[in-house]
Amino acid sequence: LASTFTRKAAGEILDRVLVRLAEGAVDQAKATELRDTAHPSLGDPAACRALLARLLGELHRLNVGTLDSFFVRVARVFFQELGLAPGWTLGDKQVEDLLRTEAVLAALEGADAGTTVETLRRVAQDAADRPVHDTLVGMVDDLLRIHRQLDPAGADPWSPDFGVEEALVPAEIQRRRRGLANALRDAELPRKKDGTPDSRWTNAREDAAAAVEEGNWAGLFGTGLGKASLQSAPSYYRTPFPPELALLFAEARTVARAALTPKLIAQVQALGRLAELLAHGFERAQRRTGAYRFEDVTHLLGGPDATGRRPDLHYRLDQQVRHLLLDEFQDTSLEQWHALEPLADELLSGHLDERAGLIVADPKQSIYGWRGARPGLVRGVQRRYDLPVETLDESWRSSQVVLDFVADVFRNLPANPALQDLEVGPDVARAWMDDFTALKAAKEVPGLVRIHQGAAVSRSRQVQEEILRDAALVVKAVHEEAPERSIGVLVRHNRVLAFLMDELASLGVSASGEGGTTLTDTPPVNAILSLLRLADHPGDRVARYHVARTPLGAVVDYPEYDDVHQARRLARRVRARLLEDGYGPTIAAWVEGIAPVCERREILRLLQLVELAHRWDERATLRPSDFVAYVASVAVDDPSAAAVKVMTVHQSKGLEFDVVVLPELYASMTPRPRGVALPLRDADTGRIVEVFPRLSGPLQALFPEVDAARTQGLEAEVRDTLSILYVA
Repeated sequence: LASTFTRKAAGEILDRVLVRLAEGAVDQAKATELRDTAHPSLGDPAACRALLARLLGELHRLNVGTLDSFFVRVARVFFQELGLAPGWTLGDKQVEDLLRTEAVLAALEGADAGTTVETLRRVAQDAADRPVHDTLVGMVDDLLRIHRQLDPAGADPWSPDFGVEEALVPAEIQRRRRGLANALRDAELPRKKDGTPDSRWTNAREDAAAAVEEGNWAGLFGTGLGKASLQSAPSYYRTPFPPELALLFAEARTVARAALTPKLIAQVQALGRLAELLAHGFERAQRRTGAYRFEDVTHLLGGPDATGRRPDLHYRLDQQVRHLLLDEFQDTSLEQWHALEPLADELLSGHLDERAGLIVADPKQSIYGWRGARPGLVRGVQRRYDLPVETLDESWRSSQVVLDFVADVFRNLPANPALQDLEVGPDVARAWMDDFTALKAAKEVPGLVRIHQGAAVSRSRQVQEEILRDAALVVKAVHEEAPERSIGVLVRHNRVLAFLMDELASLGVSASGEGGTTLTDTPPVNAILSLLRLADHPGDRVARYHVARTPLGAVVDYPEYDDVHQARRLARRVRARLLEDGYGPTIAAWVEGIAPVCERREILRLLQLVELAHRWDERATLRPSDFVAYVASVAVDDPSAAAVKVMTVHQSKGLEFDVVVLPELYASMTPRPRGVALPLRDADTGRIVEVFPRLSGPLQALFPEVDAARTQGLEAEVRDTLSILYVA
């Protein structure tokens, strides 16, 4: 079983195996090289030919692919034991959205109305500015991931321990709030040099007393004296707190903790109930639709009765796995490891004379933390099986010029000013550097590093238009100077990608995206989508105008956009044709009508739209707008072989370019709050042992019990950010 992270890389591995054997089959020198580097039995061309013939005859037994593809293969032969629906399939993005919606509906049906309202109130923290459905759908993935990664051997993780010294009933809390507010108003404050009251202190004291009376703890400790009281040596306007005032704020912290703790625990418990309801609803929706995601299959394989421990695994797969080779292991998730662990136990625990185990990993290239990657597994697995370590220090991809520049950037990383203001920055940098090796170029190739100083940036904007326009001009200049060279423009965010694609197009530079972009990047496609919107909503003036003012208007006989009656007749005609002929033939006819006025690339994109339409016919709904949403969500490879490719750093993993441009180095490294809760993980197993609520800044200082979970999350995000920069 040889696995790597992408299908393309897996194909390269298999190609190299076949090519090396084929070369050895016709060249004595290559056969001798195989004998010295691969196996002593491969010393002559006849032996290589025999092995090549055997390999080609049993290629179906050679597992060279992604982990996901192996897991899907195992799940197909064990679908009954795993509880998968007969004839199950892997769903696309639209099916995933449908599963989330059905999970939410099932969760709402699974609880009585009172419980549902209370759960939503606690989970949403009394926020009423988002629709209930959107709030819940946004939580499905987060809560499912937490629910599936809970430590089965631990106590109830949804009842966090805040260690409150004394439990106070609401009446007692209210009494102490009133007394505390009065005491604050009577407390002695520092005065000016002339002995008169300092209005800054008196005003701040009144604000604090009012916040205590109202029970507004976030307001109390978010500004003024309350915020200052959280310092190790409290002072306000450079004047230390009087001892009496410091004691009163210490009492305020005690009362605040006593008042907030029951609410926070209830909020987390509500999340736990919601997570369970959503998990059951999600599973029901999957069984009904027969559609699953890769992570769902992996989760089932690594469950309590892991498939990898079954004695009939090899029989069912029609093969005996004796050797385990895992590439890009730093991107392995906890669920993937649990599914793989039984097989790894069998193959890596001794008997290395009969079996081989090879794990290739670079923790500093782990950039999929948002998808569950656990780079800590690398060291954990190495220690568990006592595997010897060999460090690779040669790069076959880059020139020495580039490698030296990378080493210069990261050499003194913990002291880098960009990390000093981050709460966990220097600590994460030191741990990240444990895996850093300055690389040597394996071959002599020319190289160049050029740094362009951009315009000043505004921290509040993700798309820095001036810098990105300058970057587009740089790309254009390089492309014109060397049009045969491949250029990779790597960004961090999709909004930046979209802006750069538009900017390059305006400069006349043909660019495409790796992994594909939606067909909405082509005007004729958008015209057809507007026609489908019109079929669903004849009153949509924008859609009517768009259809009438493009060549498509003549094809469907709709020249006047303000003719409402004709728009309704056209909508009825389109809906009837979609029902009778289907989306594929209908859209193909429209494409044939407008093709004479389209450019070559536009025609290729229209043909891809026809292909999507035929695919849609298998599950078409009665709403044309559903197909419009489907087209807008599916990324399709651009048929143009553009030398310039714009993509995110994640999409670029494993690819090579003659020139790389990094235009988004201004992006902030400051971690942003993610998810609906803060899970605390066991350092060794990665399992979640406790779940805490996500607290606003002012309240974090009141609950140090949350610090460990919060720090884990911050460290993971900063580590991912450093790795993204390194990979780029």
